[in-house]
Amino acid sequence: MPPVTPLALSLAALTAFAPLATAQVQLASAPVAAHTIEAPGRTAYAGLYATDGGMVEVRDARGGLVIVAHGAEIASALAPLATTDAALDARTEALLDSWTLDDLATIVQAVRPSQREVAAASFAAYRAALVRGRGAVVAGSVIGTFEQTDGRPVTLVQMLFERGAEWASFVWDESGDLVTITRGLSPVIVGTAQATGADTYRAQDQPLAFEREADGRVHTLRVGDHLSAVR
Repeated sequence: MPPVTPLALSLAALTAFAPLATAQVQLASAPVAAHTIEAPGRTAYAGLYATDGGMVEVRDARGGLVIVAHGAEIASALAPLATTDAALDARTEALLDSWTLDDLATIVQAVRPSQREVAAASFAAYRAALVRGRGAVVAGSVIGTFEQTDGRPVTLVQMLFERGAEWASFVWDESGDLVTITRGLSPVIVGTAQATGADTYRAQDQPLAFEREADGRVHTLRVGDHLSAVR
């Protein structure tokens, strides 16, 4: 059996999005045939991306983009939903500073008054669990604000700790009140991340980012913290 590569480990986390996929998919086998991506009208993302662990293919499909490893779908229906919201980005940046300083009272004030007591307990438990596992909070950064599948805006952030990093999302309601902070993302969202300039996809807590050259051509696909695949 070929060794399990970081690429295989990264993409195995996405198998929940496609019934055809299994955790046994290995990416060190033969590359996918190029003819599978020759459909007319494909997006700038479609194509083959190569890594040390094998090949990953991005295809267009009726429901959105599909990520394929040697014939098995590993993520599908990654359909575009919305754009970045600079105002919510800025609000989240301020709240993330409070989170880093363990100033949860300031974060709770962003929640609807009737929900603040519950939110205070939830946020405190969430932060304490992260600190136990990762060590002290060092810093954080806002990736961008997108529209969730239920229509609510959600701001994706990365939290940096003494030991590693975590992805989380600040979910907002239609009135601009903070609803909750969750680990990663449950719904799949797609958008253009204003903060990074990357075309950023999310599937659960795995970030998928298509990075562009200066002339606008898509060049690199990144999955999680492990895979960097170049066209």
